[in-house]
Amino acid sequence: MSHRLTWKATLAGTIAAGAVISVFQILHNNYPVYKGDWPILWYGASTPGSADYPSPYPPTALFLFRPFGFLPVWPAFVAWSLVGLMVFVTAARRLGASAGAIALALIMPCVLTCLVAGQTSLFVGSALMAGVAVKDRRWSGILFGLAMVVKPQSAVAVPIALLAIGDWRRLFVVATTGATAVALSVVIWGVSAWTIWIHAMPAFQAYLIEHHVDVMDVGINGLRLRLHWPPWVHLVGVVLGMITVATTWRASPDPMARYAALACGAALISPYTLVYDLAGLSVVATAALLNRKRTPADWLVAAPIIAGFWPNPGVIGLACLQAWRYRQGVLTGLETIKLRRRSGTSDSPEPPRQSRAD
Repeated sequence: MSHRLTWKATLAGTIAAGAVISVFQILHNNYPVYKGDWPILWYGASTPGSADYPSPYPPTALFLFRPFGFLPVWPAFVAWSLVGLMVFVTAARRLGASAGAIALALIMPCVLTCLVAGQTSLFVGSALMAGVAVKDRRWSGILFGLAMVVKPQSAVAVPIALLAIGDWRRLFVVATTGATAVALSVVIWGVSAWTIWIHAMPAFQAYLIEHHVDVMDVGINGLRLRLHWPPWVHLVGVVLGMITVATTWRASPDPMARYAALACGAALISPYTLVYDLAGLSVVATAALLNRKRTPADWLVAAPIIAGFWPNPGVIGLACLQAWRYRQGVLTGLETIKLRRRSGTSDSPEPPRQSRAD
């Protein structure tokens, strides 16, 4: 099969599978009754610091939720979805995705599931994409910090990336943003909001296990649980995620590649990442699939991410592809460490950013 036919077949199959799964997700979450998470998130937003606070999100996430808590539940849901879409599209464009790639991602399962469920992934993904794309390192650090205080597991790879390139200043901004958010949450909602959240976490974990939600993880841990592999297998994902992030950020200035590394790294390192958490990564995947100049390997790892059907191989495959493609980043990092030790410097500039057509 020629290169062109391979691309057409992969594109057609991915869109067809994604469309079917999208329709299924919409029907499953809305018929006969709404099964999404928005009422739970809205309740936490409308009654911050309450002893009945049921949300798995830390109290710092209330800075995002709280404005929507002043509206009735369903008008708030509409506002939440519209604002989420607006910031998501803006951040994706800033990252370098084409209008066509964004449009395709919006009608595929990762984004649609996030919208239907009322999840935070559009906001968190937007903060991470914008943090990668923005040139001002202070704003980049603030955006990364905001993503971490809303959903820490989705931004777990950020410190690894900044350590890999020796960007201590931006790492300091991330830490300062997080510490400030925690301090303000204590001042506004009290220490009790944190104790309630901490005590609720075991019950939340038990709920995931009881309802088999944990096996829906899109990384290696999800495969491990489904195939009944030993717990140490998850460590393979952790190592792969760390290598992917470090090599990509060391070797490539491309914002799309860097964001893909963050998203894949988070999915592999965290023990709990669901399909809607791949909303931002689906934009990178659609950009790759729509680009005829990319390799069949790029298309094949992008397809399951876009289609939202068993995306684990796509996430793992994309991580492996980037780790191999940017493997020179390891050698560059080792050489930089040696140079720093000789010169006595502690902070190195990033390579200049380069734009890339989708």
